[in-house]
Amino acid sequence: MIKTIVLLTLAATSAVAQSCTQSRVLDDFKVSNYSAGLNRYYNLAGGDYGGEGVSLSLDNVNPNGNGYISATVTNTTGNFFFFKTNFDACEDISGYYGVYFDFEGPAGGNSTFTLTQMQSDCVTRNETGDSTYVNVQDYLPNKAITGARQTVIIPFTDVRFRADGVTPYDFIHFKDFTFVTMLPLDSVWKFYNFTLLGTCNPPPVTTTSTSTSSPASTAGSGAQGSSAAAPLITSLFGLIAALFV
Repeated sequence: MIKTIVLLTLAATSAVAQSCTQSRVLDDFKVSNYSAGLNRYYNLAGGDYGGEGVSLSLDNVNPNGNGYISATVTNTTGNFFFFKTNFDACEDISGYYGVYFDFEGPAGGNSTFTLTQMQSDCVTRNETGDSTYVNVQDYLPNKAITGARQTVIIPFTDVRFRADGVTPYDFIHFKDFTFVTMLPLDSVWKFYNFTLLGTCNPPPVTTTSTSTSSPASTAGSGAQGSSAAAPLITSLFGLIAALFV
């Protein structure tokens, strides 16, 4: 009887572990994916980089790392810089925990960050579907961009609503990640990597964001669903141990 329970428990544990999502590197700038014909920079996931009011370039790209894409601010009115997770600019990211990136921005600078949206046909841009806009600097120690290389982790729970702060963001028809109103003018922003963080081993979040909207509810999207796997696995192994006491 005990053997049967143990086997069933281990099977359940395996199923829980498989239900979580592994992290996915979108770019580490170890290779150059510039298309001269399209005049576009592409990442490892096949998505492109672009924007308005910024000048983009790939720098120091080499197999050993330390390469980056830089965005130089040429216009402070409505500038933005985006990166996609695939060529079609429409992907279900509901199973992921959040987004991670290392960057170097201007000391004292600031930028907001949002997830843009496609319609359910994955062809038409949903102009009113962008997620809540959060401040990049809110995810840094002392909430400040220092001019040195820094790490940002933005959990999708922080952008689970649209910009109205009420309507749930549609993670199933995600378009791209976008930095909006990067300041000051002529500042250079260097991005060293981009990663979609999975739910199998979500990182600890030590900073709290302040969004431009005030969510009316804590109900989240599917992006949070698998994060309970670790405590559940712990509980199952605890049950096994109890059977042998």
